[in-house]
Amino acid sequence: RAIADRLGDMVTLLARPPKVPPITNTTGTLDPPMGSVRLKILDTIHALVSLSDAYVDEQVVQLRALPVCLDLFFRYEWCNLLHNTVRTMLEGILG
Repeated sequence: RAIADRLGDMVTLLARPPKVPPITNTTGTLDPPMGSVRLKILDTIHALVSLSDAYVDEQVVQLRALPVCLDLFFRYEWCNLLHNTVRTMLEGILG
């Protein structure tokens, strides 16, 4: 429950990351880049959601965590680590 209480902070970091320089790669310029910290936050949210805990589920809905995850899914079209995490999270919720 201690981690679930920080879910609001995690969703905020996903939606509004700290300012970092853009990265240019073969797919274009990422501004801001996805970054390993935000990927780990997604992993943490995925782990919390997979618990099927009523308190966690309520927090996820109240904080609109899934729409934020889906926004990232479509914004970072070449980030397969992100895509896999969001996909498996949604499969667990819908399945």
